[in-house]
Amino acid sequence: SSFSRAKLPEGAGKTPCPGTPVSLQYERDGTFRHTCGGTLIAPGWVMTAAHCISSSLTYQVVLGEYDMAAAEGAEQRIAVHAADIFVHPKWSSFCVACG
Repeated sequence: SSFSRAKLPEGAGKTPCPGTPVSLQYERDGTFRHTCGGTLIAPGWVMTAAHCISSSLTYQVVLGEYDMAAAEGAEQRIAVHAADIFVHPKWSSFCVACG
């Protein structure tokens, strides 16, 4: 299956363990909204499904988000720069089974 990786900025918050679940959120009308889950695969790297990414949106990764309806206070919100998003080269929205 196709995937996307996002490189987080150096020194972006505390470094949780690989395998930590994350919330991938996009910005629309000044508000960030959850779009997909992801996994921290290495310090500074998040993997999610390729269909979650659109080149026209701005994203942030939220680490430590356990309840989307409440602010627990332990969340780390990290901006993801468009140049640091890598979509699998075989991904195609027209052929999901191809990548």
